[in-house]
Amino acid sequence: MGDVNRLAIYVIYDKDGIIDDYIPFFLSALQPFVSHFVIVCNGKLNDEGRRKLSVFTEDVFVRPNEGYDGGAIKDVLFNLYGWEKVLSFDELLICNDTFFGPLYPLDECFKEMDSRDVDFWGMTLHKEYEVKSGYYNKTVPEHLQSYFLNVKKIILHSRHFLEFWNDYKAEDSLNTVIHNYEIAFTTVLKREGYRYSAYIDASTFLPSDPRSNYNYSVLDPMPTIKQLRCPIIKKKAFSVYDVYSLEHFGHDGSANILEFISDRGYDVNMIWDNILRTSNLHDLINGSYLYRTLDSVNTHATREDKSNALVILIQTDGQAYTNYDKYIAIANECADVITIQIEGDSNPAQMLRETVERIDEYEYICVVYECNSDDIRSNASVNYIRYENTMASRAYVENILHEFSCNPRLGYLAPPKPYHGKYFSQLDDNWTDEPHRLEDLCKAIGVTIPLSTGTPYISDGSAFWIRKEAVADYVTRMVKDNNLMKELENDPSYLFVLSMALPYIAQQNGYYSTVAISDSYSTVRLTDFENILSRLIYLERGRKEFNDFHSFFINDKSIDFDEIKSFRNSVKNVFIFGAGECADILSNQLEKHNISFDGFIVSDSHRKSLQYKGYPVLNISEAKERYPHAGVIPAIIRKYKREVIPVLEKAGFELYAAVVID
Repeated sequence: MGDVNRLAIYVIYDKDGIIDDYIPFFLSALQPFVSHFVIVCNGKLNDEGRRKLSVFTEDVFVRPNEGYDGGAIKDVLFNLYGWEKVLSFDELLICNDTFFGPLYPLDECFKEMDSRDVDFWGMTLHKEYEVKSGYYNKTVPEHLQSYFLNVKKIILHSRHFLEFWNDYKAEDSLNTVIHNYEIAFTTVLKREGYRYSAYIDASTFLPSDPRSNYNYSVLDPMPTIKQLRCPIIKKKAFSVYDVYSLEHFGHDGSANILEFISDRGYDVNMIWDNILRTSNLHDLINGSYLYRTLDSVNTHATREDKSNALVILIQTDGQAYTNYDKYIAIANECADVITIQIEGDSNPAQMLRETVERIDEYEYICVVYECNSDDIRSNASVNYIRYENTMASRAYVENILHEFSCNPRLGYLAPPKPYHGKYFSQLDDNWTDEPHRLEDLCKAIGVTIPLSTGTPYISDGSAFWIRKEAVADYVTRMVKDNNLMKELENDPSYLFVLSMALPYIAQQNGYYSTVAISDSYSTVRLTDFENILSRLIYLERGRKEFNDFHSFFINDKSIDFDEIKSFRNSVKNVFIFGAGECADILSNQLEKHNISFDGFIVSDSHRKSLQYKGYPVLNISEAKERYPHAGVIPAIIRKYKREVIPVLEKAGFELYAAVVID
């Protein structure tokens, strides 16, 4: 193991140039198996990060963020480090910062792979699989995944390896890099007769049919780390929720990954530090399965969980919730209680200042804003959800405090969203005009983590529990900001914008958020959702044919090419918005259906080249000047739809309905 003369190239990308602690932790564990490190950072590297990396090597390079991993590796081989130095080693390990670990000793992996009679190897193998959608079908060949690749001397010193990298063209399309680097690397070397293997043999739980294979290292990592002792886990496993993976397997076990990793002795704070800083809230809550069902009958709290808690109940003019007395009695059993009445002449800014002054002595604060409108019965249902999932019983409140105590990185806990009446259509997305107000607020107070305004909101700010420590500094700053308080005085609804910012503030400070539901309410919600889903399936059977999960969803992705042809004929020029994977898919289909288009349009700051696939690529401002009445077909993924469409509308283009590609 340690006597192998092995060079390691480690590729890092962080938009802020930060080196989180999981990186030096992994490099320290890898060091006994490596003779020398070359570390290359795409984009930025701050001074603290450089100090952390310099412990391992003097060869730390920073290059423009161009070409992803493939571009970085080629730059190291040909320019930054050079072939002559590379060829002084017998083996080359290529890996990157897209995973956490090790969860198990790395000597298990290196001892096994050094003994195998192969010429190159990787940590995991993506089996041959078929990509199926309403747009296209294609077969992707078997390949080693590029986040951890090791080549032995017979390849490293061969002309085939040199020719592969000499011919490789760095691209700024991730889809192109995956195909021309990750997939092609195994394909080309296999064609030349080289033998390969993966440390993790996932064949025990993967289907043999290529039509049913999937990226298990991200979508289903639990079997590999628990049963196969895979020493690393992909970062995306905590922030990617893919509903389409239900085509292949149920998501059993996914909720316990962090607990399992912690039990292995790995410090999960290293995971939280990175994913809270780099991932959006919606992706984290779903990808990490942070929904919780809590007991409302039996308390699981211990003496250590007893904390100072404050419950703030906010009411407006009108009739109080029917069961208000029940819940205020529960609140008084468990915490100090403040009741705030907002009347027509109330000053919400002054009330907020006074309330913030009173919370200093408390560790945890619960806020419930009582819903009040003309629809009394609907209001009752909303208020039931808010109260029942924040203070269902004394045991439930104690269990919420226990949840905070057991999870020191938990900062914010909210009830689920209502789904009756008008709220049903808001389950998918209910940001309305709030994204811009929320984005402006976060920018004003210095919140820089990625916002999730392109996805369904987590909480509308009307009811929640919060750890004071997670938000106190920003809340104090907000109430002292005269501009924000003036906005609140002029528009009392701005209070909800301030409240909606709280989970993002908590995330900025290194705390995660969760959605909690009481067991008493869960029976209602589960029954309703089972029947809603059953009814939706029944209705869909009258519209299309399907016989499994895949065919139910995938048919929704079909494009009406007759409509696109009509749109094409109605305008002089047509452009596709985008120049990445979505635009690639759509342009291929337009060409297949003999629908002409004139090129691609991208945001003003996103153009990487003047041409894409032989067509011109124009910035929005350039296209607007040259083709002011052009038709545009947006090809985007769902989470960018909300921010892209208004920009194109403002530019004055004739828009075809967005082709959403998830």
